[in-house]
Amino acid sequence: LAQIASHELGVDMSRIKIDGCTTRIVPNPIPTGGSTGTDLAGNAVRDACQQMMEKLAPFKKAQPGAPWEMLIGMAFASGANLSTTGHYQIPSERYTFDPATKKGRRWWYYTCGASFAMIELDLLTGQHQLLKANIVYDVGESINSAIDISQIEAAFIQGYGYMAMEGLQYDSQGKLVTRGHDEYSIPSVADCPPEFDVTLLRGNRNLETLIYNSKGIGEPPFFSGQTVFFAIKDALLAAKRSAGGSGTVNLETPAVPENVLKAIKSF
Repeated sequence: LAQIASHELGVDMSRIKIDGCTTRIVPNPIPTGGSTGTDLAGNAVRDACQQMMEKLAPFKKAQPGAPWEMLIGMAFASGANLSTTGHYQIPSERYTFDPATKKGRRWWYYTCGASFAMIELDLLTGQHQLLKANIVYDVGESINSAIDISQIEAAFIQGYGYMAMEGLQYDSQGKLVTRGHDEYSIPSVADCPPEFDVTLLRGNRNLETLIYNSKGIGEPPFFSGQTVFFAIKDALLAAKRSAGGSGTVNLETPAVPENVLKAIKSF
């Protein structure tokens, strides 16, 4: 949001301050879940900045080379209102889904990607090591590549943990027994592959109504993490074939060592 304001106002980003999204400031704020922060709040910020630039336009015309401080000083001295309120709502024609009929356009846009994972599997212990991961994702024209790439990396690791580490266990009474990190494994920084490459697709400049032709990204790359599970399964298939077997391998999720060893026993 700070980048958007900086771009629209033409000032350095160090001058931009972003406050919390609360009813103290905005009476009807929106949450940032579902990768909607830039799409909705970003467009509202853009709207507010464009209104401000319209107010400053006469002063900028009078003094084309004036710095920001001078423009604001001129506007203040003239009694101009230096407060604006931006608002944005998804155009109704972009959302036509009818819950009753289950027809129409439900989502504003879609993101897609492809991922690859290389693992090394120990057939004696059932343990694996993620050696390499490559991801290509379509996020339109990324506003902040560092944020988008970090979101994709984090979602991949989360999906990896979900499919290959995190196993919930219950007792005979249905009580959850895996209640802490000593009983329930989640991925850590040590589980990140030594080679971890994320590539953002470029050149998609015709994304109607999207701010700067960008797409929000958050949850979708979670599904990229499942490639680790299928890489483990592929390694088991290779081991089965090398042992003279054929057919498929039944690997239960999550692909923890116990489930991997169970699959090996079925060769």
